[in-house]
Amino acid sequence: MTIISEILKLGRPVRALSGEKVFVQGKPARSLYYLSVGSIVTCFSSATGQEAMVVDVSSGHFVPVAALLGGSPSYIVDGIAQSDCELVAIEITKLRKLLLEDAGVSNFFLEISLQRLQRILNQFADAALLDV
Repeated sequence: MTIISEILKLGRPVRALSGEKVFVQGKPARSLYYLSVGSIVTCFSSATGQEAMVVDVSSGHFVPVAALLGGSPSYIVDGIAQSDCELVAIEITKLRKLLLEDAGVSNFFLEISLQRLQRILNQFADAALLDV
C-alpha cells in the first residue's frame, strides 16, 4: 500500500464546483484535501482587502498542507476551485494521529511542505526583484 492510499483511507469524497470556496481563510481547519480531479488556487487576503495568489494546486496533490500545523487552528488561505473538482476530505485530527504513528507519512508531508516553501520563496524573490 502506498503512503497516499494509506492517507486516503481516512477520508471521504467531496465535490466542489468551479468558483466554489473549498476552505476559507480564518475558518477552523478541520480537513486537509486530496485533489483527485480539477485544480484549486489558494489565495491570501489582507485586512485591507488586498489579495495574493499563493499556490495553484493541480490534481494528485494535498491542500492546504499548512492546516497540519499544530499552532494553526484556522485556515490561513482561501482555497477556490478553478474547475469542477473531486476531492477527498481528510479530518485533521485523524491525519495528525497517523503522522505521530507513522514516520513515513510524516516524512512525506515534510517533503511536500519544503517543496512548497521553496516554490513560494522563489515566487517572492521574483516579485521582489521586478523592475517597477
